[in-house]
Amino acid sequence: MTIAHCGASGHRGWEPMFDSLDEHFSIYKLGDKVKAFASSCLLCKHLKGSMIITRPYGPAFSATRRNEAVHWDYWWLGSSFGDCCYVLVLKDSLSHFCELFATASPTAAAAAECLIEWVKRYDHPTGLLSDKGTHFGNKVLRALCERLKIEQCFVPAYMPWLNDFVEQLNNDVLQVI
Repeated sequence: MTIAHCGASGHRGWEPMFDSLDEHFSIYKLGDKVKAFASSCLLCKHLKGSMIITRPYGPAFSATRRNEAVHWDYWWLGSSFGDCCYVLVLKDSLSHFCELFATASPTAAAAAECLIEWVKRYDHPTGLLSDKGTHFGNKVLRALCERLKIEQCFVPAYMPWLNDFVEQLNNDVLQVI
């Protein structure tokens, strides 16, 4: 039932789910079971109504030059790494070059320091792409980005694959450590 409901076609309503299952299986009281399953789905837009905005899969843009878009995100390493238990990951969208900055906490001040280090070494990026964490969308970074003429872009809700560049790198780093 899970595959029929939220497989490659996304979270579908109970009618297409019923049709898909009825085509391949003979299940007693299938309609009742399908309705119960679909209505219990916590992510299903049909259950939540207009609260969920469906968004298309795919990238918002593709970088055409180095430092045009830099993805960044904090990653928690765990308490076993001492004082610096967070890593700020910055990754260039075109070249996939990345740099990791160890920090004690995921704050705007630490993010600003790391961004300044990036700018000193590699020039300022045209845009910064991140999630909507409070450490990225506050006055400190807004003022710094405005002064450096860097456009801040935030990944919309329910579209985590847009910042997948850095999320995948986070998983790779965790495996190495």
